[in-house]
Amino acid sequence: MDDLRLESLVTSFQKNGSDEFFVKLYTEFSLDILKYLHYLTNNESDAQDLSQEVWIKVIKKRNSLKTAISTVASAHP
Repeated sequence: MDDLRLESLVTSFQKNGSDEFFVKLYTEFSLDILKYLHYLTNNESDAQDLSQEVWIKVIKKRNSLKTAISTVASAHP
């Protein structure tokens, strides 16, 4: 996903809080997040639990999501 498309999805999610935009974000990033958490924990069940917590926080903190994604993206040139 290119940066402009990601920014557009995040902005739409922030403004609308729409399930449609959340589903797009989830679809795009859920597997990568799960793989990363599995790498960190070396435990599938723990990784799944942590992944759920990540997505709950995304929903609760959608207004600061753009900043968070920008921070993560800038750390990975």
